[in-house]
Amino acid sequence: MNKVDAVLAHYGILGMRWGKRKGSSSSTGSKGGSSKGKKTRTVKDMSNKEIQSRVKRIQLEQQYSSVSSKRKSKGRKMAESILSDSAKSVATTYVTKQMNDFVAKNTGKKKG
Repeated sequence: MNKVDAVLAHYGILGMRWGKRKGSSSSTGSKGGSSKGKKTRTVKDMSNKEIQSRVKRIQLEQQYSSVSSKRKSKGRKMAESILSDSAKSVATTYVTKQMNDFVAKNTGKKKG
């Protein structure tokens, strides 16, 4: 095998996204091209059954997010606790130092 056989070349276009075809105007290459028509429908154009199904879906998504967000692993809880405590400690130290500097600066001016 010579050096020419061992070369791997890429002939793509810089900035081109994977899976996108250059100059293609059809909606086959775009994701969710058919969902755009659903977003423009108003409530007046929908049947009762369609409205009920959408409302039910939204309620289920909200219930799922409220239930799933409450569950935290023990490691995550411990990490949040450590970060919260250390942030409070750093903030307290910083504010105390600033207050001491301020008091020292202002009391030094009154005496002198």
